[in-house]
Amino acid sequence: MKNDSRYALCIGLLIAFLGLLVPLQVTLVFISGRIEYSMFWIFSSWNPFSQESIFQIYPMTIIIPNLLFFSPFRFLLALQMYRLYRAKASKMATALLGVLSEMPIAFSASISFLSRLAAGDIFPFGMPVPIPFIASILIYKFSPPPGPVGLWDDE
Repeated sequence: MKNDSRYALCIGLLIAFLGLLVPLQVTLVFISGRIEYSMFWIFSSWNPFSQESIFQIYPMTIIIPNLLFFSPFRFLLALQMYRLYRAKASKMATALLGVLSEMPIAFSASISFLSRLAAGDIFPFGMPVPIPFIASILIYKFSPPPGPVGLWDDE
């Protein structure tokens, strides 16, 4: 089953789906709030004096730059996971690409934090949410990919 191309395709599609829809970054605001940023939406519950939450879908002028900046490496991770489970990629290259897939988000969170720090704010503090990378690690841990067929294997 693990050598099956449908299994590899399902893993690749799952990672691509997670890369698009899960939050990219969570920002902790003051004491009781948070803001979650995705490529397509934002969820805010930052007002400590009310229980109101705001869910908003971004306009296309924000979605397109988000897709161009944040999604390429996440899609490459999905493709690399597909290739790993087809026994066409190395584990090391997949792990490195997994770390690289979260770098644009970490860069964006760092710039945001430094700009707030320069303005005198310590909060809000933003941190990336590497859910596709963590999902890739869990899939790899609980369902290892097929190894390369060696010269002396009799199976």
